Amino acid sequence: MNSAHTMLQSQLAVNLEGKRMFHQAVRSICSSAGWKEPQADENGVYAFTLEGDMAFTLASPDGERLLARAVLLDPQSEANGSAGQEVAADTLKAVMRITAARFAELKAVPALNQKTQELEIYDSIPLRPDGNANAAHIEFVEGFLNDLAFWKAQPVFN
Repeated sequence: MNSAHTMLQSQLAVNLEGKRMFHQAVRSICSSAGWKEPQADENGVYAFTLEGDMAFTLASPDGERLLARAVLLDPQSEANGSAGQEVAADTLKAVMRITAARFAELKAVPALNQKTQELEIYDSIPLRPDGNANAAHIEFVEGFLNDLAFWKAQPVFN
Protein backbone atom coordinates (compact mmCIF):
# COMPACT_ATOMS: atom_id res chain seq x y z
CA MET A 1 0.00 0.00 0.00
CA ASN A 2 1.19 3.48 -0.71
CA SER A 3 1.37 6.16 1.97
CA ALA A 4 -1.46 8.27 0.46
CA HIS A 5 -3.84 5.31 0.66
CA THR A 6 -2.77 4.57 4.24
CA MET A 7 -3.28 8.23 5.23
CA LEU A 8 -6.75 8.24 3.65
CA GLN A 9 -7.72 5.07 5.53
CA SER A 10 -6.43 6.57 8.75
CA GLN A 11 -8.39 9.80 8.19
CA LEU A 12 -11.58 7.86 7.43
CA ALA A 13 -11.15 5.89 10.65
CA VAL A 14 -10.70 9.14 12.62
CA ASN A 15 -13.80 10.66 10.97
CA LEU A 16 -15.88 7.57 11.75
CA GLU A 17 -14.68 7.60 15.35
CA GLY A 18 -15.50 11.31 15.62
CA LYS A 19 -19.02 10.71 14.27
CA ARG A 20 -19.51 7.84 16.70
CA MET A 21 -18.35 10.01 19.60
CA PHE A 22 -20.64 12.86 18.50
CA HIS A 23 -23.72 10.64 18.30
CA GLN A 24 -22.83 9.13 21.70
CA ALA A 25 -22.51 12.65 23.16
CA VAL A 26 -25.97 13.57 21.84
CA ARG A 27 -27.44 10.36 23.31
CA SER A 28 -25.85 11.11 26.70
CA ILE A 29 -27.07 14.71 26.69
CA CYS A 30 -30.63 13.66 25.79
CA SER A 31 -30.65 10.88 28.37
CA SER A 32 -29.36 13.17 31.13
CA ALA A 33 -31.85 15.92 30.30
CA GLY A 34 -34.79 13.56 29.81
CA TRP A 35 -35.24 14.67 26.20
CA LYS A 36 -36.37 12.49 23.34
CA GLU A 37 -33.43 12.13 20.98
CA PRO A 38 -34.29 13.77 17.65
CA GLN A 39 -33.31 12.36 14.28
CA ALA A 40 -30.19 13.90 12.76
CA ASP A 41 -30.70 15.65 9.44
CA GLU A 42 -28.82 14.69 6.27
CA ASN A 43 -25.78 16.64 7.51
CA GLY A 44 -25.74 14.93 10.90
CA VAL A 45 -27.17 17.98 12.72
CA TYR A 46 -29.56 17.45 15.62
CA ALA A 47 -32.25 20.13 16.08
CA PHE A 48 -33.91 20.74 19.45
CA THR A 49 -36.76 23.00 20.53
CA LEU A 50 -37.34 23.47 24.25
CA GLU A 51 -39.96 25.59 25.96
CA GLY A 52 -41.38 26.96 22.73
CA ASP A 53 -38.69 29.35 21.49
CA MET A 54 -35.51 27.76 22.85
CA ALA A 55 -34.39 26.26 19.55
CA PHE A 56 -30.80 25.14 19.01
CA THR A 57 -28.74 22.61 17.11
CA LEU A 58 -25.87 20.31 17.95
CA ALA A 59 -23.38 19.33 15.28
CA SER A 60 -19.85 18.11 14.80
CA PRO A 61 -18.70 19.27 11.38
CA ASP A 62 -15.16 17.98 11.83
CA GLY A 63 -15.65 15.04 14.20
CA GLU A 64 -13.40 16.82 16.70
CA ARG A 65 -15.69 19.39 18.33
CA LEU A 66 -19.24 19.51 19.66
CA LEU A 67 -20.85 22.68 18.26
CA ALA A 68 -24.01 24.27 19.67
CA ARG A 69 -25.76 26.96 17.60
CA ALA A 70 -28.95 28.98 17.98
CA VAL A 71 -30.52 31.72 15.89
CA LEU A 72 -31.44 34.81 17.88
CA LEU A 73 -32.85 36.78 14.97
CA ASP A 74 -33.67 35.65 11.45
CA PRO A 75 -34.45 38.65 9.27
CA GLN A 76 -35.86 36.33 6.59
CA SER A 77 -38.52 34.99 8.94
CA GLU A 78 -42.10 36.20 8.60
CA ALA A 79 -42.41 35.72 12.38
CA ASN A 80 -40.00 38.62 12.93
CA GLY A 81 -42.13 40.98 10.85
CA SER A 82 -39.08 41.90 8.81
CA ALA A 83 -38.95 39.27 6.08
CA GLY A 84 -36.34 40.04 3.46
CA GLN A 85 -34.56 42.70 5.50
CA GLU A 86 -31.13 42.70 7.09
CA VAL A 87 -30.61 42.88 10.83
CA ALA A 88 -30.99 46.55 11.72
CA ALA A 89 -27.90 48.50 12.70
CA ASP A 90 -29.50 49.63 15.98
CA THR A 91 -30.17 45.97 16.88
CA LEU A 92 -26.52 45.10 16.19
CA LYS A 93 -25.34 48.06 18.28
CA ALA A 94 -27.55 47.00 21.20
CA VAL A 95 -26.26 43.43 20.98
CA MET A 96 -22.66 44.65 20.88
CA ARG A 97 -23.22 46.80 24.01
CA ILE A 98 -24.68 43.82 25.86
CA THR A 99 -21.85 41.59 24.67
CA ALA A 100 -19.20 44.07 25.81
CA ALA A 101 -20.81 44.44 29.23
CA ARG A 102 -21.23 40.70 29.81
CA PHE A 103 -18.30 39.30 27.81
CA ALA A 104 -16.56 37.65 30.77
CA GLU A 105 -19.76 35.88 31.85
CA LEU A 106 -21.00 34.59 28.50
CA LYS A 107 -19.47 31.69 26.63
CA ALA A 108 -21.82 31.87 23.62
CA VAL A 109 -21.60 35.31 22.07
CA PRO A 110 -23.58 36.59 19.09
CA ALA A 111 -22.29 36.72 15.56
CA LEU A 112 -23.86 37.86 12.31
CA ASN A 113 -23.88 35.06 9.75
CA GLN A 114 -22.79 36.85 6.58
CA LYS A 115 -24.32 34.20 4.33
CA THR A 116 -27.81 34.02 5.88
CA GLN A 117 -27.87 37.39 7.69
CA GLU A 118 -29.04 35.55 10.82
CA LEU A 119 -27.89 36.80 14.19
CA GLU A 120 -26.79 33.66 15.99
CA ILE A 121 -24.89 32.42 19.00
CA TYR A 122 -22.62 29.44 18.99
CA ASP A 123 -20.07 27.71 21.16
CA SER A 124 -18.05 24.52 20.96
CA ILE A 125 -15.94 22.16 23.03
CA PRO A 126 -13.75 19.20 22.10
CA LEU A 127 -15.55 15.90 21.68
CA ARG A 128 -12.65 14.41 23.63
CA PRO A 129 -12.31 16.72 26.65
CA ASP A 130 -9.99 15.88 29.52
CA GLY A 131 -11.79 13.86 32.16
CA ASN A 132 -15.38 12.65 31.96
CA ALA A 133 -16.63 13.40 28.44
CA ASN A 134 -20.31 12.82 29.26
CA ALA A 135 -20.23 15.24 32.19
CA ALA A 136 -18.33 17.83 30.12
CA HIS A 137 -20.82 17.60 27.23
CA ILE A 138 -23.83 17.90 29.57
CA GLU A 139 -22.29 20.88 31.38
CA PHE A 140 -21.50 22.48 28.01
CA VAL A 141 -25.11 22.22 26.79
CA GLU A 142 -26.44 23.50 30.13
CA GLY A 143 -24.15 26.52 29.87
CA PHE A 144 -25.16 27.11 26.26
CA LEU A 145 -28.85 26.98 27.18
CA ASN A 146 -28.24 29.46 30.01
CA ASP A 147 -26.59 31.83 27.55
CA LEU A 148 -29.43 31.30 25.05
CA ALA A 149 -32.02 32.08 27.74
CA PHE A 150 -30.08 35.23 28.66
CA TRP A 151 -30.08 36.43 25.05
CA LYS A 152 -33.73 35.51 24.44
CA ALA A 153 -34.70 37.58 27.50
CA GLN A 154 -33.02 40.75 26.21
CA PRO A 155 -35.47 43.50 25.23
CA VAL A 156 -33.78 43.88 21.85
CA PHE A 157 -35.19 40.44 20.87
CA ASN A 158 -38.70 40.96 22.25
